[in-house]
Amino acid sequence: MEAMNDLQRQQLILSHLPLVHRTVSKMHYKGTAFEREDLIQVGVIGLMDAIDRFQPQLGVPFDYYAGIRIRGTITDTLRKAGHLSKEKLAALSLFYREKAALEQQLMRSVTDDELFDHLEMTQKEQRGIFQTMAALPSASLEEILFDDASSSSLQERLVSEDTDGPEEAVMKEALSGALKSALTALEERDQLLLQLYYVEGLAFKEIAAVLEVSVPRVSQLHTRALMALRAALDGWR
Repeated sequence: MEAMNDLQRQQLILSHLPLVHRTVSKMHYKGTAFEREDLIQVGVIGLMDAIDRFQPQLGVPFDYYAGIRIRGTITDTLRKAGHLSKEKLAALSLFYREKAALEQQLMRSVTDDELFDHLEMTQKEQRGIFQTMAALPSASLEEILFDDASSSSLQERLVSEDTDGPEEAVMKEALSGALKSALTALEERDQLLLQLYYVEGLAFKEIAAVLEVSVPRVSQLHTRALMALRAALDGWR
């Protein structure tokens, strides 16, 4: 962003504090060592980082870019505290693969309890699965899909102009194509859910009203869609 004095920078931070508050309000952090005010402070750090990194020439609105950086910074903080790890994501991915296999075998839907019994999972393992499911809404797509611990987001990876040459450009094009293919393979309702949550910024309660289902059902669909995308993009991790 263009050079600004301390007063201008402070005014920009203050004017975007509501964005920080809205972002925190959509994230799940119960069961962690963090309180709401802690994450607001972390979000402000993300906002300041957005001010330093913003490039107007890319044509991305600052509010949109700042939202990405705020969410990414908070997610990284939660992850470093053990809220969500690659191991937990891998376990959840395996859980959904096993569920799909069992449903294909039985030719019907199965409940989580049925799958727990089938896999002979301990209560501790079951709690781990549910905790990971609860943590997904607070994580960035980058973290979920690519196991990327950095604060850079998927959106940034696709729109960044900081390329090293033709090979990097080809990789970005291939990644974009793989992501589009993976999204297209999802059911239309799952595609709409991801659009409403990650692009439109709707909360689960609002999405439930749009899809005419319960909030817990939105959470289930959200998790299923993310695990399907993660499986489709397995080669990119």
